[in-house]
Amino acid sequence: MKRIKPIQILLAIALLVLGISCVQEKTPKAKVEAPTADDATVWTFWHWVHGAVSKEGITADLEAMKKQGIGGAYIFAIRDTAGLYENQLVTYSPEWFDVVKYTVKEAKRLGISLGFNTCDGFTTAGGPWITPDLSMQKVVWADTIVEGGAQLHFSLPKPEDYKGYYEDIATYAYPVADYEQDSWVIQPTVSSNMQEGDLQYLATKNNDKTFTSKKEGWIEYAFNKPFTCRTIQISTGWANYQSNRLIVQVSNDGETFREHTRLVPPRSGWQDLYQPNTQAITPVTAKYFRFVFEKDGSEPGAEDLDDAKWSPKLQLKGLRLLSSARINQFEGKNASIWRIADETKTYAEDGQFVSLNTLINVTEYVSADGVLNWNAPEGKWKIIRMGHTSTGAENYIGGGARGLECDKFSEDAVKLQFDKWFGEIYNQVGEDAHGTLTRMLCDSWECGSQNWTAKFPEEFEKRMGYSLMPYLPVMAGVPLESADVSESVLRDVRETVTELFADKFSCTMAAEAHQLGVKFVEESNAPTGVVDGMLHQKYVDYPAGEFWFQSPSHDKPNDVLDAISAAHIYGKPVIQSESFTEIRLDWNETPAMLKPYADRNLALGINKIVNHVFVHSPWLDRKPGMTLDKVGTFLQRGQTWWEMSHGFWTYLENSQRLLQKGQPVVDIAVFTGEEIPRRALLPDRLVNTLPGLFGKQRVASEKERLKNEGFPKYEMPRTVSTQANMARPENWIDPLRGYAYDSFNKDALLNLATVENGKVVFASGMKYSILVIPGNRKMAPQGGERMSIEVARKLLELLNDGATILMQQTPTKTISLNEDSDRLKAILDEMFSGTEKSMELNGEKLKYIQKGKGRLIFGSFENSTLELLGVDPDFTSDATGKLAWNHRNSDEGDIYFIANQTAESLTATMSFRANSKAPFLFNPATGKYAECTYQTDESGRVMIKYSFHSYESVFVLFGDKGGAAGEKLKSANPSSVDTINTTWEVSFDSDFGGSEKAQTFQSLTDWSKNADDAIKYYSGEAVYKSTFNWDGDTTGLWLDLGKVCDVAEVSLNGSEPVVLWTAPYHLAATSLKKGENRLTIKVANTWNNRLIGDHRLPEDQRITWTTAPYRLEGQPLLPAGLLGPVTLQRQK
Repeated sequence: MKRIKPIQILLAIALLVLGISCVQEKTPKAKVEAPTADDATVWTFWHWVHGAVSKEGITADLEAMKKQGIGGAYIFAIRDTAGLYENQLVTYSPEWFDVVKYTVKEAKRLGISLGFNTCDGFTTAGGPWITPDLSMQKVVWADTIVEGGAQLHFSLPKPEDYKGYYEDIATYAYPVADYEQDSWVIQPTVSSNMQEGDLQYLATKNNDKTFTSKKEGWIEYAFNKPFTCRTIQISTGWANYQSNRLIVQVSNDGETFREHTRLVPPRSGWQDLYQPNTQAITPVTAKYFRFVFEKDGSEPGAEDLDDAKWSPKLQLKGLRLLSSARINQFEGKNASIWRIADETKTYAEDGQFVSLNTLINVTEYVSADGVLNWNAPEGKWKIIRMGHTSTGAENYIGGGARGLECDKFSEDAVKLQFDKWFGEIYNQVGEDAHGTLTRMLCDSWECGSQNWTAKFPEEFEKRMGYSLMPYLPVMAGVPLESADVSESVLRDVRETVTELFADKFSCTMAAEAHQLGVKFVEESNAPTGVVDGMLHQKYVDYPAGEFWFQSPSHDKPNDVLDAISAAHIYGKPVIQSESFTEIRLDWNETPAMLKPYADRNLALGINKIVNHVFVHSPWLDRKPGMTLDKVGTFLQRGQTWWEMSHGFWTYLENSQRLLQKGQPVVDIAVFTGEEIPRRALLPDRLVNTLPGLFGKQRVASEKERLKNEGFPKYEMPRTVSTQANMARPENWIDPLRGYAYDSFNKDALLNLATVENGKVVFASGMKYSILVIPGNRKMAPQGGERMSIEVARKLLELLNDGATILMQQTPTKTISLNEDSDRLKAILDEMFSGTEKSMELNGEKLKYIQKGKGRLIFGSFENSTLELLGVDPDFTSDATGKLAWNHRNSDEGDIYFIANQTAESLTATMSFRANSKAPFLFNPATGKYAECTYQTDESGRVMIKYSFHSYESVFVLFGDKGGAAGEKLKSANPSSVDTINTTWEVSFDSDFGGSEKAQTFQSLTDWSKNADDAIKYYSGEAVYKSTFNWDGDTTGLWLDLGKVCDVAEVSLNGSEPVVLWTAPYHLAATSLKKGENRLTIKVANTWNNRLIGDHRLPEDQRITWTTAPYRLEGQPLLPAGLLGPVTLQRQK
């Protein structure tokens, strides 16, 4: 019989020198590769849906991309066998590979680069070649209580399996005082004032019914005898925020109830499925338990509290009460699901924690078929059989190559996935793949998490320095030894998991791709995998995030910040984003609507836009054609304004080219902490840490937002309502009022950070004036209380070397089981042992501790600027909160990108810290440079006054003026010289339902108001032609189109056509001449009006055909056409 005793933790030095392929050193030195011309181009997601693919359509798609300036496409095979197309392709079939070969050959002919996802579909990495033993693994268990004092011989209950697949890990026994009380066994009477009928299913094991209520009330459990409850397990099926914040009331008479506690919901992501929530509560004994649903105090929701985004609703499949203790929210803490919760309180140690001296490993007494043959000591014993099985996660969006997701912790499984999917595609294509098939993308992490692999015990011991096996039952929620010991082991489990996700999956995929000369791109693996959201990006070529269009319920601002910060600290100059993804296609989308979303993310640091989505249509004559059901913005051949879309893509390419130059300039670096999961910090999560930089107004408004009184709703897109008080990115423009910040993780701190001239410098070359170590916060409930010895030691080193560090809270406890809190205290005492000093400027004081060459600031930062630290604001204006900005520095000089994030014109006086060279302007929409008037103040800051049009953006460049001289940018406040009042000949496209003959418009009017249905419901392009006479001065004039619905292409006197796609809809009238002038304006609207018009008609009379569901019932027609007035204008 093998008893497990508390172990003396030793550093397993021998394990550290074992051969490991991806992790010879924890963090390889960041390698910076200069961006290429292709990197600046806009790419697109190219979805082949339901096997509806034709070679004719492939060529049409690629030629359409090439013509409009799309540089590359990521191909996704999305499901198949839907019967939409008679020559339907099955993914991975010989016919499918034949089309892939054709596609690459055509792309090579046209000079378009291609990429594929890491699997069939757009999820993570799986396929039919992945057997259950090579799939993602999870720890499972089953337990039973037996009487000892005899030789036991019986079949142990078998834990959960996946289609018969299950492997034992170990079996344990520990003494228990008595059989536990369990509401599944001691069935209470269940009632509620929210719903009538039989509710006993809520107290029944394996129930599949769901209780829902939008009205407040209670659910009552009535027991015949007093029941002692220490644990509540909540089952919801899908995540439900309200069920995890119920008020628990108790009573002994069923009449008078008192509040015992309120449950605290964990932070949870969008893929919070099927796992119960285990809540450890203060022990209480009662006959009656009420679980009260009360909405007051509900948070407005976020990426890390996804279900709270929606209107408050209670949803339950089961409430299970247990008399035995469990680790609070252990399902997240054992890394089986993405959750973050408070630590287990010490009150749970009331005799319920299992002493390691009494825990017995009885694995040797268990036969291969699960029969226990053991001479058990006297007393009651709980036997827990622990094993692992497949999580069952699949690449469920796939078609012919759908299967189990590969084990992300196994290099062999990951290599098999690469070989069978991307590698096979590359090999099948052959020579044409070289130089054309250049990217592999891991797109949407929808496989959840995992917490086991065959070699997990070895990996754990190698990384943590002690064996997991004596503590394994803690992964089943069994409280071992103490709350601190149990939580520490589980933190070490999560640390191992996050390292394995990066080292075994991301690193292996990147290495395999690089062998083919292919770059690896990976989007965020949070908030579904239990990960450090930045760590895996150190291995990829292009860190990637995603932002959504008109879809606050699904937007991913944290994904974007994870990618940007990771790219900065790990030295990745190209930062990609899946862009403009839309939850409900509304058919009103235009480039002008997309621009502010793009600009906001360019200002944050994204510099490689990839469109979502271009869906392949096998037909050449169906309009609009195939869609990704109702998801994604329609950015493809078949869009009404597609033939004029190059104006927008060129704007983005011009912007990206500049935003990939040099390095970002960022003053503040914020530590993500050591809780896992962990992510870059969103600005709303820093208000309490840096209140002075945010300002009093923001601090006050944030308090009001979080109150969420009345739960106001916000509808966007139509029919999708979320909490209005969510922290939406558009409300957090320039949040630190002139300063930019990045986040950095533990890995980068320990392995990449040094100090040069008072700045913290990462190996990538990024330099930061101050490091911020936040205290407790939502995603790190004990984040300010705990710190590892290695992090504390590194901070002390940086401090002594000259860093400025803000520490909001003093840690008192360590992270890992093998750390000594006394040693942590000694290091922190040394950090705080310096000389107390203070400074004052402009009525603001700053206290700090001078330690070595550095400065330690303690507490929240209350100063309005960093000027007392010698750091002036980088960019300021009198339009704070309206102008998004980004600053980079290259060998050529400083680069500032400034974007008006409002629909209004505004004039702003801007102040720039860069003062080395004279500034000039660059308009990325036109590609024109221009001189500008500026002033320099007494401190050397450069001041520029600029009038912005609606949603206009501009670059302010400090360096060689190049071709700037002589150009002018038109002011937002010009003077009108003359209105072109004339008749217009307007030609509509008959293929799109327009009239066969040209129409005469006596004035510019809205098509949707026309009496002729062919015009009223028209969607597509129409060409306006007119002539006008001009006898005045022809120099310095601008042609302004007034209101355009929605995109225009203009030619004056046969000049090269110019696309106008965003305000201001004007161009320099350089072709104007005296006498008669010929003006041609092509205008395109959206599909909205034609779809509404066609919906009135029988199918055989309709012009349109699409796979998108019709969502325009009862919606108005949209303004369409050239509405004017068309004027000639002169700069004031």
